[in-house]
Amino acid sequence: DSEAGRRLAARTRGRLLTFGRSPDADVRLHGEHCSIDGSSAILDTPTGALPVRTSLAGRFNLDNVAAAAACALAS
Repeated sequence: DSEAGRRLAARTRGRLLTFGRSPDADVRLHGEHCSIDGSSAILDTPTGALPVRTSLAGRFNLDNVAAAAACALAS
């Protein structure tokens, strides 16, 4: 979602799968809910949408979930 990420993506020759909250991300988080009990969201992927949940609190932990999902989809 950052400008630095877009610059880095523009330099790669390899297969690219993006993640984040922007509408053009390949793996996109939305409908987020964070509390002391954990975090949840909907993850839109090229293969469909799925609900995700982690017992870890905070948006940055949902970023990690999205990154892991993107890595799994890319392999």
